Amino acid sequence: MAFLRVAARVMAAMAAALPGLAVPATATAAAGPGPVTVALGSLAPALPGPADTLTVTGRLAGASAGPVDGAQLELRVNGGAVVAGSATPVAALGPGAGESFRLTVPVAALKLGGPGSYRLTVELTGGGRVLGAADTVLPWAPSGSPQPPKVSVVWPLTDTPHMEAVALGGGDAAQPVFRDDALAAELASGGRLSALVAAASGLPVTWTADPALLDEARAMAGGYRVANTPDTANPQDSRPGDGGHAAASWLAALRTAVRGGQVLQLPYGDPDLAALGRQGAGRGVLGTGGRR
Repeated sequence: MAFLRVAARVMAAMAAALPGLAVPATATAAAGPGPVTVALGSLAPALPGPADTLTVTGRLAGASAGPVDGAQLELRVNGGAVVAGSATPVAALGPGAGESFRLTVPVAALKLGGPGSYRLTVELTGGGRVLGAADTVLPWAPSGSPQPPKVSVVWPLTDTPHMEAVALGGGDAAQPVFRDDALAAELASGGRLSALVAAASGLPVTWTADPALLDEARAMAGGYRVANTPDTANPQDSRPGDGGHAAASWLAALRTAVRGGQVLQLPYGDPDLAALGRQGAGRGVLGTGGRR
C-alpha cells in the first residue's frame, strides 16, 4: 500500500520540473496510413530549455508487404515544416523487421513560441510520401523551469461498522459485541488499515478518519466479543474476540503517524451522504443538520 510514494514521484507535472529527466513519450495513432509503424519511446529532457538538445527515441516496425528502403526520419512541430537538421536516414527495413532510432536536435531549431504544449511529430518519409508517423506532446516554458505544483493528498481511514448495539455485562466491565471479527484482520500487521497507516506515516497528508472506526478499535483494545450469530440481540450468544492486541498496536501506530499533521473527522459511520440526499434525506437528518 505504499503507492502514495510512488504516485507522488511519477506525477507528470512534477517530473517535468526535474531537468534532464527522460519520460515516456506517449504516441497517438499513426498520422495516416503507411507501411511502417512508428512507436515512440522517450523524450529527453522532459521540459527542455532554450539551450538544450532534444532527444527522441523509438522503434520502427516494417510492414509485411515488402521492404522499405531509402527512407529518413524527420521532426515537425504542430504540423509545420520539417525541423531544420532533424532529417536522419534509416537503414532498410525488411518485411516485418524492426529498427530502433534516436533523433537529436537543438531545441532552438524547433522555433517554439510562447509557453505551452506543442505537438511533436516524428515522420518516416521516403519516395515523396509519409511511410509512418507518430505524435507526442512537448511542454515548453521558455522563462525557466516551473516550480513543482502544490498537491494536497487526502488519506481516508474508514471501514464498514462492525459493533452491535449490545454488550455483555455492565458498567466498566461491559464488553461490546461485534457482528464479526473481520476488523481484527484489517488492523493486524499486513491488513489494509495497518498498511494505510504505515504507508502515510511521516508524509504531509491530510488524514480523514471515521470516528466510528476509532471507537471500534478502542473497544477492541479494551476487550470485546464476537457474535456467534450476526445481528443477534443476545450478548450471551458470543465468544471472545481475537483482535484486542492488534487494535491496541494500530491505535498506537496511528497516534504516531498523525502527530503534528492535519486530521479531519468524517461523519460518524461514514454514511453515503450523496445517496441519502438522492433519497430525500435532506428533508430529514441532513436538512435539520444544515439549519442549526
